[in-house]
Amino acid sequence: MIINRRKSILPIVPALAISLLVMDESAHAATVTTEFSAAGTFSTIANPALDDLANGLGFGSGISRFHTTGNITGESLTDGDIVPTGFGVNASNNTVDVRYKIDLGSSILISSVNSYSWGNPTRAEQDFTLYGSSDPAAATDFDPTNPIWTAIASVDLDNNPANGWGGSSITDINASYQYLMWDTQAINLASSTQQEHTIWKEFDVIAVPEPTTLAMASLALLGTLRRRRSR
Repeated sequence: MIINRRKSILPIVPALAISLLVMDESAHAATVTTEFSAAGTFSTIANPALDDLANGLGFGSGISRFHTTGNITGESLTDGDIVPTGFGVNASNNTVDVRYKIDLGSSILISSVNSYSWGNPTRAEQDFTLYGSSDPAAATDFDPTNPIWTAIASVDLDNNPANGWGGSSITDINASYQYLMWDTQAINLASSTQQEHTIWKEFDVIAVPEPTTLAMASLALLGTLRRRRSR
C-alpha cells in the first residue's frame, strides 16, 4: 500500500505541468487595485520595476501620445523612477483626447499593468481606461472606439488626501497584446475653466512568466510533494 501511495503522485506530473504551462486567455474581468502614498512606496500594489516589458522605451521609441500639448521633455515613463525631478509627463489644462500608447514590439502575454502618478492632491489622481491591441493598424490608431482595441479595465483613483503619489495596478489580464493605450480623462471635470490632467511618472508592463519558469516551479512543487510522501 505504501508503494502504491508513492506511485499515485506520479500522474500529478503531466497534470501539474499542463495546468501551469497553459494560460487561459479567455476574456474575464481584470482586477484593479489603487493606492495613494505620501512617501512614494506602495504596500498593496507593486513598486515601480526596472525589468518590465516597457523598460527603456521612450517618446519616439516605443511610446507615443495622441495630444500635442503638455510636458514630455526630459521625462521617462519607463525607468522605474518616480522621484519628482521635473513636472512629469502631463497634458496642458483643458486638453481633450489625452492618450498615451506603448508599443512592445510584438504581441506578448501580459499579466499586469501598473501606472504611477505624482503631484498635489489633484494631479496624482488617475482616471483612465486601458486598451490593448495586436492589430498592426493600432500602430498609428488612437481611437478607443475602433474595434481593433479591446478595453482591459478602467481606473478611477481620486480623493487623494495629501501631496504624494498615486498608484494603480491592473492584474489578471492574461491576454496577449503588442499595443497598450491609456485613454485618460481630466481629473477635475467639475471645473469648466481649469480641467487639469494627471502628472504621470511611470508605466510598467509585466509579462506572464515564461513556460520554462513555470515548468521549474512545477518540478519544485513535485519535489516537495515527493519528499512529504516519503516521510
